[in-house]
Amino acid sequence: MKKAFGEVPKQSEASILGGRTISLSDPEDIAKLEQNTAELVQEWEERAVHHKQAVVEQHQADDVFEKGMSRDELFAECLAQTKERFRRDRGIDPEAPGWAQWVLSDAEKLFEERLKKGS
Repeated sequence: MKKAFGEVPKQSEASILGGRTISLSDPEDIAKLEQNTAELVQEWEERAVHHKQAVVEQHQADDVFEKGMSRDELFAECLAQTKERFRRDRGIDPEAPGWAQWVLSDAEKLFEERLKKGS
């Protein structure tokens, strides 16, 4: 396989294929590739569609505005949602050193959007 495809870079577990990495080191994928490449590609595409739908649905659920929240409660909720999105969508630990400012910036943007929706 390495001759044909070269080195295959490692990908994050949070891939567009339903959380599964495309890897030619996976014995199941290698067998499917050798037996029926079109079927394997179709399976990957179906996983991608299902994953995208799940992400959209989760984001819609995340964006529900809870009336009656204080600004502090709303910001805390936005920060929690942002951290979860970093974990889920980007495969990044938002508590790890170096990510705090990016997480905070995204949480502030979400907070502002939610404030506008609620007014």
